[in-house]
Amino acid sequence: MLKRFVLSAALAALFVGCGGGEVMPGVGPFEPDGEYVYDIRLPLEYDFEEDYQLVIAFHDGGESERQVLDWWDRGLLERPDFILLALRAPFFGTNGYSWLPRDADPGSDTDRVAAARTAEDLVYTALDEVIAEYSVDEEDLILCGNGSGAGIALWMALTDPGLFDGLALFGSAGVPGWVPGVKEDNAGHLDVFLGTTAAARAGADATAERLRSVGARVEVHVADRGEAAGADGLRAMERFYSLAFPASSDLPPDDTDTMP
Repeated sequence: MLKRFVLSAALAALFVGCGGGEVMPGVGPFEPDGEYVYDIRLPLEYDFEEDYQLVIAFHDGGESERQVLDWWDRGLLERPDFILLALRAPFFGTNGYSWLPRDADPGSDTDRVAAARTAEDLVYTALDEVIAEYSVDEEDLILCGNGSGAGIALWMALTDPGLFDGLALFGSAGVPGWVPGVKEDNAGHLDVFLGTTAAARAGADATAERLRSVGARVEVHVADRGEAAGADGLRAMERFYSLAFPASSDLPPDDTDTMP
């Protein structure tokens, strides 16, 4: 049985204050299909004295957090110098995990927002725990969505604009109708990376222009081959947000004086 919680009046008012568009106050989250699950990856030379950028990543529908962790574990990223927070979608899918319950109506904006609220609860739960345990730069939080996970990332960025600074979307099909409207006060501050393929370039360009029109800094990257979130696109994202350790050839020359 599909269950959706109703937000209290006070909590609904809080969400209205955070958002810059139509956030549907009063629509609460669905009950997840199990416990919230997430995993992290740390830089190879992790230093507790240094604050790291945090990338909060949403996998594609029918997958799990393993899809995102594989970006790191299989070497698709290049010299990652950030903390990766990979979330598992809260609902069971036909295969893998889904960002929308199986009993929900995919054409219902209300159901879509309720599902996004469930993901939002997952993000805040994981974020609190990760910030408490690791050295996170809370002024540089980046949302990253792949496939259907891109819609959730976009919804969160526009609904809670004061919290997130970057938004990376791979394979996104534009701005869905259930997502708050793109405005200067909820998107103008964002650094946005759009990873796409040649076949989907037109949609990515349209989304980019919509975001640029309100002041966002946007880069569109077209994958050389294969999927948008392949090594080519992921490494371009690293460069855009300065997420990678510099290669030795990128380092400035050592000007340290040496003894004769």
